[in-house]
Amino acid sequence: MSYLTTYHIGAIVSLEVWVLVLLSFGLLLFSLCVFMICRQPQTTKKVSFMVPLLPFLPIVSIFVNIYLMVQLSGDTWIRFSVWMAVGFLIYFGYGMWHSVEYQRHLQPPQKEKGNSKNNCEKSDTITKDQECFVLPEKTSEF
Repeated sequence: MSYLTTYHIGAIVSLEVWVLVLLSFGLLLFSLCVFMICRQPQTTKKVSFMVPLLPFLPIVSIFVNIYLMVQLSGDTWIRFSVWMAVGFLIYFGYGMWHSVEYQRHLQPPQKEKGNSKNNCEKSDTITKDQECFVLPEKTSEF
């Protein structure tokens, strides 16, 4: 809808059928999104911060931001895409090689000693960031 109202305003004013059909479809999609957001359960507990005018303010905010994004030039979108790609490469590249799970994968498997339920207490090699996980087959005894 934002694209049509921004770049095809002449077709809307002259009431061309294809624009009216696309706008109607967009309005229907918009209405379905609003309906689905309104059906989401809301908490009745008092918390330190709650969004006012829920769910209408978030809905309006989303569509205003979409409209503003449509107004951006192609050069801006290219710059945005390049910087997002660089950011994703850094984020995921660093995360894959420095994650706790990868470090666990590099360590040889530890053999169980005795019938202890918690091997985390015995191990000196586990750092603060790492956690011991209970294997699914050991979670319940029948």
